[in-house]
Amino acid sequence: MKAETTRRAIMAGLAAAPVAGLPAIAGVVAEADPIFAAIEKHQRAYAAFNQSEEGPDQDTACSVYFDANIDLYSTKPTTPAGAAKFLRFIADFLDEDDTVNDNWVGDLIGDAIRNAIAVFEREARR
Repeated sequence: MKAETTRRAIMAGLAAAPVAGLPAIAGVVAEADPIFAAIEKHQRAYAAFNQSEEGPDQDTACSVYFDANIDLYSTKPTTPAGAAKFLRFIADFLDEDDTVNDNWVGDLIGDAIRNAIAVFEREARR
């Protein structure tokens, strides 16, 4: 039996395709958002810090984690997906610590939120 290429079959195939694959299907390259790499770097640094033993290794891990925190909250998302992920990350952080007065990034939180919102506002004007 010959497979038919119908509008319904194409739409069903697109619905089953991963969202990340849609730009490739459309023949465009997805814009790389630096916030994804910054979040991943932060998560790796956080895990390494939590697994470190007290002493010089923990001091090094703490320094790397500190730098990753500063880098993350200083990175501006460039896509709606990146902005949404970053806002979710910030919300989870605030739920965890119950305060914005974090010693490391407290002064960066407001700007980080505004940077993410700016992406949505830019998209809304299009």
